[in-house]
Amino acid sequence: MRTQVSWRLEKLKENEQKTIDAWLDHQGNIQTTLTNIAMHMINRFGNTDIMSYENQRELFNLFNKSVDEFDVKSLANETKKIDDKVSEVSADKVIEEEKEAKNTYENLTADDF
Repeated sequence: MRTQVSWRLEKLKENEQKTIDAWLDHQGNIQTTLTNIAMHMINRFGNTDIMSYENQRELFNLFNKSVDEFDVKSLANETKKIDDKVSEVSADKVIEEEKEAKNTYENLTADDF
């Protein structure tokens, strides 16, 4: 059983090295992150070569489908608009309910008790 695995980034293209290095800089714990990625791949593809044609085709289709179906920026903008509207409606509702409560209180008579 392996106890250590190395990753020779210097053997990658320079732009790939820089991209991966920047990504690694943003990981809280590289070992945990890479373990998590490996476990997702194992759960999805089993103990097969991730570079096999079949696996690469499935990954390509999965990522292209995700990008085609969901424009992430648009989705985030729409979510923010919805959140803002919910906050606005909630605030308006609270103000309206306070007005109604105040009117009810002001219109109470001794007979109401």
